[in-house]
Amino acid sequence: GRLRRVRAGMTLAGILGGRGRVDEAYEALEGASFAHLFTPEGCLPLTELGLNVVFTPLYRAMRRGARFVGLCARLGLADFWAHSDEWPDFAEDVAPFYDLKAEVGRVLALSARRSVWSPSHV
Repeated sequence: GRLRRVRAGMTLAGILGGRGRVDEAYEALEGASFAHLFTPEGCLPLTELGLNVVFTPLYRAMRRGARFVGLCARLGLADFWAHSDEWPDFAEDVAPFYDLKAEVGRVLALSARRSVWSPSHV
């Protein structure tokens, strides 16, 4: 069945993605808010794995699709990569599927245009 759109955990999305259920994983994350990560006291709930979970084998299938860059933008990772010019190791792994640097640029540009219209795009 369809997953309810609630604050889904990174762990759940990884498990779904690890089982090849990539669309369901992104559906679960669609309703999740990561805004709390950008506050001074921001952190993940104790029930969640760290953000490094997105770089584990659980997320491999998800990383292979350009939609993954949108998730990374929501987590603040894409902005970090673009501004620091420090790119993650998985960039080489996804090269047969998409150009990570180009996709980060596209997603950040789109996000910047959206922020003009909406103050909360995280």
